[in-house]
Amino acid sequence: RRLDAAHPGQALHGTRQALALLRAGLGDEARRQAQRAVDIAPKSSFARRTQGWILEHDLLGRWRHPGAHLPGAEAAYRKALELDPKDQVARASLAIVLEHDATGRHSYPRARLEEASRLYAEVRKSDDKRYDQNALVVLLHRERFDDVAAQAREMSVGRDGQAVVLAAIAAKRAVAEMLKDAGARVANPDDRRWAIRVAAAHLIQLRRYPEAAALFVEVGRSGSEADVHAL
Repeated sequence: RRLDAAHPGQALHGTRQALALLRAGLGDEARRQAQRAVDIAPKSSFARRTQGWILEHDLLGRWRHPGAHLPGAEAAYRKALELDPKDQVARASLAIVLEHDATGRHSYPRARLEEASRLYAEVRKSDDKRYDQNALVVLLHRERFDDVAAQAREMSVGRDGQAVVLAAIAAKRAVAEMLKDAGARVANPDDRRWAIRVAAAHLIQLRRYPEAAALFVEVGRSGSEADVHAL
């Protein structure tokens, strides 16, 4: 507090203290300190963004556990962007929050996903590619299957990213066509089995149960006994 008093209008010390309290598991006190930092520097995007991050945790400092305040986090990130439209961390954080419902479930609420796609596209335009896979998954849940494959061609995606593409192919065309593509997209057999299994999990989230079941059968057929048990 002495540091805050010595530097009026600057929230750096208060936000650092709030983050330290969060790491210590003192989520309630961290929230109070984050609000205090916002009150000290109401025009600080960093203070608002820090408040959003803290509100994504419950009162014991656990990320997105019951008791996290995602609506409050969303509001904080929106305010951070209003204060600094170039704050790409706030933009990506808001997009991630929009993938969740108010209870914290990663349910990809359809009404929120168009905005999430726009935010991820804006982050990518700033040459930040860390959220490429998030962007693909959001497109998948919007059932923009052709866009998933098209955007993936412009990205450097690993096996998990390829799994999103495979899920889109299975949903758009057919499981048989997806399995043909899988060999070209993921050369390593172990990685390919993993990607197919993850694609099946995505399809379950999309409630494409017949396609998901077919992929799980394929993993069991092509994998070792350990792979089958892992399912």
